[in-house]
Amino acid sequence: MKLFLILFLIASASFGAPLVLEKGKDFYELGLHLELFEDPSGKLSIDEVEGKEFYPSREKVPNFGFSGSAFWGRVTVLNKIKKRDWFLSYNYVNQDYVTFFKKVGGKWVFEEMGDSKKFSERKYKIRSF
Repeated sequence: MKLFLILFLIASASFGAPLVLEKGKDFYELGLHLELFEDPSGKLSIDEVEGKEFYPSREKVPNFGFSGSAFWGRVTVLNKIKKRDWFLSYNYVNQDYVTFFKKVGGKWVFEEMGDSKKFSERKYKIRSF
């Protein structure tokens, strides 16, 4: 069973090449903007991972193969156009567990997804996460 978690930050902090949202552009691939961390235990919390050293993704579409590890990714998004509604989509629909984290008012909020979660329990009724 593979577990993938993504830590989503909207901040001015720089972890790597930030993703800059541009006027007139509606789709972005995050791969080369991600920084990654592998948790072989799969047990670390968001607070424990936050202080870890991540490495930059070198792939447009990172592939972790089959692993029991949890893979964490983080991306900094700079919204220069002030569009408020954006969807972050993860399109590998066979993923067992996916958790998206976002820091709001200094606290982590999250959305759990994955093919192990009932479709009826999803916030957004779409195939991708």
